[in-house]
Amino acid sequence: MINNQPKVPTTILIAEDDPMMQLGIKKMIESHTELKIVAIVNNGQEAIKKTFELQPDIVLIDLGLPLLDGIEATRQIKTSLPNIKVIILTCQTDKEQVLTAFAGGADAYCIKGLKIQQLTTAFSLINEGSVYLDPKIAEYLLHPEQSTSGRTFDLTSMEIQILTLTAEGKNNKEISDCLSISHNQVKNHLQNIFTKLSVSNRVQAALKAYQLRLIKPTL
Repeated sequence: MINNQPKVPTTILIAEDDPMMQLGIKKMIESHTELKIVAIVNNGQEAIKKTFELQPDIVLIDLGLPLLDGIEATRQIKTSLPNIKVIILTCQTDKEQVLTAFAGGADAYCIKGLKIQQLTTAFSLINEGSVYLDPKIAEYLLHPEQSTSGRTFDLTSMEIQILTLTAEGKNNKEISDCLSISHNQVKNHLQNIFTKLSVSNRVQAALKAYQLRLIKPTL
């Protein structure tokens, strides 16, 4: 039997303080029938309040918000509502800002001026558990620092495979199944990876691996 019921749209909360940018984002999203804006707010505190109240599928948030910046708003949202996806939409391409945003729980980092096709690609990837990096800033993350050029950080081939699968959003069980190793072996390898790369979690490990060209990002 064919199901002819319409697809439930993805709900989006926009947090942006520039009225012209608000209008541009609104028009872009409204051009896609599978996306629905549930609220537009202009500061970080309101972003948190409305996210808790409406629980949208995705929060699209600028970094330079008044009252509470986008990174702190993201951290608070993801701490309490980890299933809500947060996409940073900003003009800032500084490496530290990108890394700090992801460390705060962001699922994607996009540059203002993107097309609707790129935004929907980001939506699709983060809903599958991947981290999305805007192609315009990929080179900033991929360009290795002079002091680390050519280094592999003594990662084994197995650790590189696990790091790649982790960056694709796979959990420990999925990695275990893919590589035919035990769940405990995956955990041990991940801990070794964190130690070798001097990071504390999966997102930081993936981002540093992108930066050092140890793995290729999903663009």
